[in-house]
Amino acid sequence: MQRTFLEKNPFYILEASPSDKRASIISKAEEKAFFADDNECEEAQASLLNPTRRLSAELEWFFDISAESQAEIIKSIKSQKEICADALSGISRLNAALYNFSVLDFDDCFEMGCAILEIDELYEKINSSDVCDIINRYRAQSGIALATENDVVCALGKKRAAIRQTISDRLGSLGQADY
Repeated sequence: MQRTFLEKNPFYILEASPSDKRASIISKAEEKAFFADDNECEEAQASLLNPTRRLSAELEWFFDISAESQAEIIKSIKSQKEICADALSGISRLNAALYNFSVLDFDDCFEMGCAILEIDELYEKINSSDVCDIINRYRAQSGIALATENDVVCALGKKRAAIRQTISDRLGSLGQADY
């Protein structure tokens, strides 16, 4: 089975938080390298320490959640189970809905269509200024250079293309009659 976007996310790979400082990220990468693919851990570390590369990982992760909630999300991803999105908002809720769309078995095409509409509505509610503020609040805590709103707008455009690809891939797996 193909890995989901969250399984490829550097925050997931290292089990790091957006507020983790540089030293913590390096330490987690070294620790994970003992049990996982060394190259994957090095790449995840490099992505989280480079402000430009980090932005795409940030837009595909979860903000304003507790350490316990992050642990539950990581547990759900590892077991390919649905992420409970009730307490999530903004970009975090969108990421949960997109992940759930990727891994859940839908009873019928109507249910799948409703999930696609929800993803679209959640994306449309995203405010680039708010996302930039949230990301920069965590970057300030972690000592990473701040992002500009223009960077966030460009990255959100790339995220939109990735969302379309995820939906297309999932629809492509349907039989002709269902499609």
